[in-house]
Amino acid sequence: MIRKPEKEEAAMGLMARWDEVPDSTPIAKEDLKGGEISTKRLYGLDSSITVAMRSAGYHSRPHIHNCEQLNYLAEGELWVFVEEKGYLLRQGDYFRVPQGAAHWAWNRGETRSVLIESHSPPLIGKPSVRAKSVGLFHQNEHGVPRAMPQTIFLSDDVAKAVEARSVNGDGEPSRSLLARGDEVPSGRQLVNVLGGGMSTYFVYGNDGNLMVATRVAGYHSRPHVHDCEQLNYLQSGELWVFVEDELYELKAGDFLRIPTMAVHWAWNRGQQPSVLVEVHIPCLDPYRRQGATGLFGPSETPDLRTPARTIMVADEYMKVEARYL
Repeated sequence: MIRKPEKEEAAMGLMARWDEVPDSTPIAKEDLKGGEISTKRLYGLDSSITVAMRSAGYHSRPHIHNCEQLNYLAEGELWVFVEEKGYLLRQGDYFRVPQGAAHWAWNRGETRSVLIESHSPPLIGKPSVRAKSVGLFHQNEHGVPRAMPQTIFLSDDVAKAVEARSVNGDGEPSRSLLARGDEVPSGRQLVNVLGGGMSTYFVYGNDGNLMVATRVAGYHSRPHVHDCEQLNYLQSGELWVFVEDELYELKAGDFLRIPTMAVHWAWNRGQQPSVLVEVHIPCLDPYRRQGATGLFGPSETPDLRTPARTIMVADEYMKVEARYL
């Protein structure tokens, strides 16, 4: 809900509460070998963000999609197989699936796994998936993504052999696509702030980045823009985010999109840190960020799109805060 000075109720636009996003099952039963999956999926012009909850025993068939996928495992454990190799993800780990790579997942644990996934372009090409997804668009935007790939399922012939080799190993055949959560270096904010601080964990591929940002209580950034689209999921805490002249009061489980070149800034007015999962398409310039970790396969040559910039703008935009205090 957008917070207006008049306290009026606003229609869904750039923000969606957890309960406003439909639960969806993007994989048909015939493409599952076990378990269940439930997702919350939201999208913008260049990317989508999905919170995917896989039950114990979840086991999919191999599939491909014509988009890059960046992942953060927020809960549980999950085996992810890419082409001929298997990787065991643990809570807090980061992982990338290259565009067009055959992959599938298997939850061999005893509890559910929760994977936060980004796809660029947005993975909403299948009509039944798109019908249960939420587009986050301002009223003056056309709201049609530039491309909409879909998932294509493959033969299961190679899966058994790959799984048999992998699950008997250590789940780390190559660390290039996988980064353990405790091994990604911590960075800090690159924007000017009025108070507090922010620590970041930043991974990237060719098309974009995924960043887990923790803002301490009292964090208050100054207005800035990025020449990229930003999708956000608030994992914990509370956070005020201003976009142009509107305030969005995020609570845990909320989603927010910031359009390309929209003036925005954040203020943690709560008593606890807030943890925001942020996706930027194209990638914020990783060469200017301490701790930025590229996730590329051993045979890949990184081919980043032109990195996006962070540009500070006039503090005059902050006058809007007085309308909400």
